Amino acid sequence: MPGTDIKKGDLVAVSTQAFSVKTKEDLSQVSLKSGDDVEHVQVARISSLTPDQFGIADHLPMIRAAQAGSAA
Repeated sequence: MPGTDIKKGDLVAVSTQAFSVKTKEDLSQVSLKSGDDVEHVQVARISSLTPDQFGIADHLPMIRAAQAGSAA
């Protein structure tokens, strides 16, 4: 895998966790601080996301399905 120490034949496991937070605040106006594993935090509306912004093809459909489920 280019850009990593992962080589052909290596066993790799990835775990993704998602959560939903309901707030009346506009998160684009809130100062958010990233952890030590990323350079910055970005707030985006789900409707503005595109598949090419994700490294894993199924993440955007999962996010959209979760949003649809939370609206029910």
